Amino acid sequence: MGSARSDGRRRHFEPIVDKVLIDTSVWIDFFRGSLSTTFLAHFTETLTAQKGVITDLIRHEILVGAQDKKRFQDLQELLSPLTCYRIQSDELFQFDVFAWELRKKGFKGKYTDASIAFIAHRYHVPLITFDRYFQLVEKFGLIELVKY
Repeated sequence: MGSARSDGRRRHFEPIVDKVLIDTSVWIDFFRGSLSTTFLAHFTETLTAQKGVITDLIRHEILVGAQDKKRFQDLQELLSPLTCYRIQSDELFQFDVFAWELRKKGFKGKYTDASIAFIAHRYHVPLITFDRYFQLVEKFGLIELVKY
């Protein structure tokens, strides 16, 4: 994608990423305080700019990991402004085909992983993750990963 310059030459622009799907692995490292300074700055900027999104399964994984009711409520409040994607009933057939095709390509991830990959693929939303499964899926061009 490019734009014409005043001198007639074209210059390259990086695609503008509207929203970013934040995987559970990133949230876990964020809560543990183990994100690098650079990554934390990008992550915080993503949240501040309201560009972060999650799935219902990511939300579930985060919430069930709460140590107590207070932390559970704090996490609910933290996650509440984020758009939460889920596989809709009219998308189930497409999801089944997508997951079957992943399996035939050798990806033996969990239901959670397949559904997150499907949502990233279906909605063309790039994924931030530390999970190797998604790095392998990206190599097949099915999803886009954000790299800081």
